[in-house]
Amino acid sequence: LSTTANGAGRLVLTNRDAGLHSEGKLPLTALQLMFRQAGDALLFERIAATLGTGKQPAGSITGNGRYANGALALAAKIDALDLHRIDQRLQATRLSGKIDLQHAAGKQHLSIDLIEPVGNRDAALTARATLSDARLAVEHAALRLGSARLNANGHVDFSNQQTFCAEGQWSRFRLQDIGQFAQFPALDSSGRFSLHGARLPHLSADLAFDIHDSRLAGQPLQGNGQAQL
Repeated sequence: LSTTANGAGRLVLTNRDAGLHSEGKLPLTALQLMFRQAGDALLFERIAATLGTGKQPAGSITGNGRYANGALALAAKIDALDLHRIDQRLQATRLSGKIDLQHAAGKQHLSIDLIEPVGNRDAALTARATLSDARLAVEHAALRLGSARLNANGHVDFSNQQTFCAEGQWSRFRLQDIGQFAQFPALDSSGRFSLHGARLPHLSADLAFDIHDSRLAGQPLQGNGQAQL
């Protein structure tokens, strides 16, 4: 750690005992921060974190941020993030993209744009969400893989019965886009769904779905259904 009289400085950390989170260790090899003070705010002009271990790197995070009045704003770029090399209970990934966190009107606003290679295709996830003391609201989430699209929105409440809901629609979902399923008939599915429920006093949920404009083994497929928990 080095600082100057005007509040600027640099922090460099090296973790020789980096390890998996699933083993009770910190999956962080190195961290660099360049910062300076501007009035009541602390500006992070550069953030660079190398994740994983020396033998099993798990990607990197770079970016910048600002901390003022108890609120954090962050703009981060993710490169080749492998969740399995952070915690072996998670699936292996190679995520890349951007995450932006802003604070306004007493709420945290989160923006996610990520890409994950899946076979010879890329799965792309975009999401916009708002977090307050009482609710996490996902205004929009979209997942794209090949010709398939999924669009959804929803919220989770943190008070009273802790209600939750989600609704959305999917189109052109094909098993061939996510893996090798030669033993299954060809599927091209589209539809919409809705989910409503509460976590208290016990977990309960109502799911409804409607399948339309779909084909299974080349034959038309449609239908709807409901399920309760």
